Amino acid sequence: MNNFFPLTRSELAQISNEEGFPDVFRVDGRVYYGSSMGRPVRDGQHQGFDALSPEGRHPVQARIGVDPAVEGDERARDGGLRRRKMPSTNVPQPPAETPRRNVPIEAFISYAHKDEALRQALDEHLALLKSRRFIDAWHDRRIAPGGDWAHDIDTHLASARLILLLVTPAFFASGYCTGVEMKRALARERRGEASVIPIIMKEGDYAGAPFSHLKELPTDGLASGRSVAGKKWKNRDEALREVTIGIRTHLEELQSRRLVKHAVRIYQDKAKRRPSREDRLEIGGLAASFGRIIAGRRVLWVDDNPKNNEVECAAFAELGIDVKTATDTKGALTCLRASSYDAVVSDWTRHPSVAPDVSEGLRLLRTMRRRSDRTPLVFYVGWTSPKELAQRRTLAAEAGATGVTASPRELLRWCVGELVRSAALDPRAPFVELPLYP
Repeated sequence: MNNFFPLTRSELAQISNEEGFPDVFRVDGRVYYGSSMGRPVRDGQHQGFDALSPEGRHPVQARIGVDPAVEGDERARDGGLRRRKMPSTNVPQPPAETPRRNVPIEAFISYAHKDEALRQALDEHLALLKSRRFIDAWHDRRIAPGGDWAHDIDTHLASARLILLLVTPAFFASGYCTGVEMKRALARERRGEASVIPIIMKEGDYAGAPFSHLKELPTDGLASGRSVAGKKWKNRDEALREVTIGIRTHLEELQSRRLVKHAVRIYQDKAKRRPSREDRLEIGGLAASFGRIIAGRRVLWVDDNPKNNEVECAAFAELGIDVKTATDTKGALTCLRASSYDAVVSDWTRHPSVAPDVSEGLRLLRTMRRRSDRTPLVFYVGWTSPKELAQRRTLAAEAGATGVTASPRELLRWCVGELVRSAALDPRAPFVELPLYP
């Protein structure tokens, strides 16, 4: 019998069908995922998606944003697709851990105190982004009593990666807003240290303003009546909604850029070259499309020399992935018995080894599978010859690995795919409206 979730409408909107990735569908505001081997099926009046497991044997179906009332067994009854391994009751369990989320991007809000009410209204609309730790919006009202306000403002103005200018006539009437905050913000923007977004809160004659070369919010906010407090909106909340969407979109772009910067360092260190345009586009697209889903997932990284992968781990942390490291097979197996992980990244050879000709990475994988631990494992190896890489891929596939790669781009692609699958089967995973993968 095909296991799939019934949908309320017959139309399936495919968002991602990249080879090697789960297929993701959005229907009536809910996201469904399968594998690239899946196909639409119909059963009576129900429309669903029949997806094959990675082994290609068992039809299963899972989705992101599932109803918490639905039991986990109903999400994946068969078990070609792995289930989260339950630790043995004989093993002492560590205290519950709080999943790690996205590292928030610091934003600085520059405004005139006469516009306090507008700043508070914007703060309310940013509340969801704050609760998801997507942004940490700082303003001078957060200065503690007795604090050095000038020092605190200078510190946050110098560290913020996004600066929001709440533009009104009162903003230009404030010598501190224009002479200090806006001046320093635009200087940092010219040096490429921060992004600046002018938010046109009230109408005024802003022709020739120093920020006129920057794109403002709301869209065409400098036009008559298009300011937040203008008359082109049904109400102020409608205008602030457009502003919030623009800020969120920009934050996602910043996250993608940070990930690409990490990728550039990885390629230069490991491959002695810069990533290609295709590399940068795919890595940035992965962050934009799936970053909000895989935030909080847990990865165990096994390598006898963790310093070799510091930049890769930093790139994972950029996506909010919680990375724990182990330096040998014994330590990795202990971690897997004590806690639950969504994926494992391992090197191929490491010390100590049970024998010179034995791959410790392969031994770890085979031991996991003998223990019925179906946690996905990706081998991340040094740059090697195509012949040796092909041999390792054959051995890894026979043992049940996701794959073997020396490519940072391929590593990220496979890990993101496995973490999306993990989120789809996790009843605690939050619902996320997926953007279109570019």
